Amino acid sequence: MLSSLTVLTALVLSAQPAGPPPDTGAAIPDWYREHVAYMSGRWETDNSAYRSEQETYDTYVIVFEPRFDGTGMRGELFGLSDGERSATFWEFSSWWDPDAGEAVLVQHGQGGSLGIGTIGPLADGDYTAEQDFHTPGRPSRRERHDFDVVDADTYETRSTRISPDGSETPGRHYVWQRTD
Repeated sequence: MLSSLTVLTALVLSAQPAGPPPDTGAAIPDWYREHVAYMSGRWETDNSAYRSEQETYDTYVIVFEPRFDGTGMRGELFGLSDGERSATFWEFSSWWDPDAGEAVLVQHGQGGSLGIGTIGPLADGDYTAEQDFHTPGRPSRRERHDFDVVDADTYETRSTRISPDGSETPGRHYVWQRTD
């Protein structure tokens, strides 16, 4: 009579495939590594077009750092008013999801806000990110941010709010300059 340990061992061993498991994850594409390399650094933009009593920042700053040998990045957004740094408004994290075959972009910020979505290349070498934003006590919303690469030290962003019916409302436009 076989012991239960012998039977269990035989079942476990027979369930293991011969050799390594098949590679099912999508490789990190060149465009994503190039995007991480390009975005890495400190970027600033003039906020004078949107400045108000409630929004007193002269400048917004985004700092991105590559992570894990350029296979992901993290960053933060904060403001400058009269040269003084504000608290961080948003923290960002981006990585390649090999199972989904797409680049993930997650950001979280003040008040418990959370943005979750993806970023991808456009045919002209630019990028677009689309995210769903959730904030406690407020309705969820969908936004798209288009990144137009101008040159090695300049890019533009255009934001668009996307309604549940698919209609779009243009948002802010910024020109970002590399400062490091």
